[in-house]
Amino acid sequence: MKQRGLVFMVMVVLVGAMTARAAERAADPAGSPVASPTGAAAVAMFRGNPARTGAMPGPGPAGGPSLAWRFHTGGTIFSSPAVAGGVVYVGSDDGNLYAVDAATGQERWRFAARGKIGSSPAVVAGVVYVGSQDQNLYAVDAATGQERWRFHTGGTTFSSPAVRVRCERRPIDGPVRP
Repeated sequence: MKQRGLVFMVMVVLVGAMTARAAERAADPAGSPVASPTGAAAVAMFRGNPARTGAMPGPGPAGGPSLAWRFHTGGTIFSSPAVAGGVVYVGSDDGNLYAVDAATGQERWRFAARGKIGSSPAVVAGVVYVGSQDQNLYAVDAATGQERWRFHTGGTTFSSPAVRVRCERRPIDGPVRP
């Protein structure tokens, strides 16, 4: 019997003692990729940042890739994965958003949307944002997979969300200005 679904393969470049957690600690709160001392980077959204530049800081990987693990979903994967906090987040045509341990390939959780997920997730401040063909944009807790909220878009969502965190600067001494 043929097994349905596309095999999700993750190619991991082995660079010394690099870990996904070290890369995540180096990422800034806005989700932009930031190089770690080992040269690794967290890629928390499609093409690396809200501007979609695709630019990655630091030197490229040394050596060739090797297969670390495989993960099967019940459908085809069109979404690009997002990597944050040692977890790979990816949507599937089976209607699920998956959180997979980057080191082991073990499923941490899955979130069931009401339609296919072709949108690439964005991970910012402990929340995974992803669009679905069920006409919703979802905000899902990155640690638990529980839905925080959803927004009905009124149309199928194929594009990937870009999330920007606004930081306010306030003076340490003196009055606060609007």
